[in-house]
Amino acid sequence: MVRVNVFGLISGFLMLYLVLLPEPWWVALGGSDGEAFHVYVSPFAFEVVLLGNPVDIPIVYWLTLASRLAFILAAVETIFASIVVYEKTFKTFLSLRALSVSILFPILIAIGLAVAEETIGLSIPVYGETLSTFNLPGQGYAMTVEMPIRTYFTTAYLLALIAGVLSLIARSFHEVLIKTEPSISSV
Repeated sequence: MVRVNVFGLISGFLMLYLVLLPEPWWVALGGSDGEAFHVYVSPFAFEVVLLGNPVDIPIVYWLTLASRLAFILAAVETIFASIVVYEKTFKTFLSLRALSVSILFPILIAIGLAVAEETIGLSIPVYGETLSTFNLPGQGYAMTVEMPIRTYFTTAYLLALIAGVLSLIARSFHEVLIKTEPSISSV
């Protein structure tokens, strides 16, 4: 009888889906519906537009590409280990990358927002809405600007959390499947 780690399969396919999904994990909109700026962030994409002009950071392309490739590798390893459950050594292939990334993601967003607040003086919440005030210095004058800012995590982020929890369950469940599965040498 062939056994399959269903939790690992679902986690692996969810990770592949997340890599292919163009939806960001976190969104920040400044002004009415993002007229002043919008920021779309995920481990696989990063887009910042200020007053209709995209902000291009060349290194970000390569970082998101590396993240995308690492997630694809983790997903394939997880799917493989979920199908080949008769060996204990394949448990290490059940990647916890989705769990670690989904836990670290809001922490890194918070750190990035703290750095942004220190450098440009704009306070942006990790989640929620606020009316942010900042000063624009000029030649002999200063202008104070108030802007509504709304931030939120998307359903893609929730899917990443689900994939992470499922991968953790899959690692635990792998032991149960190995104990009930006859070894290959005895077949």
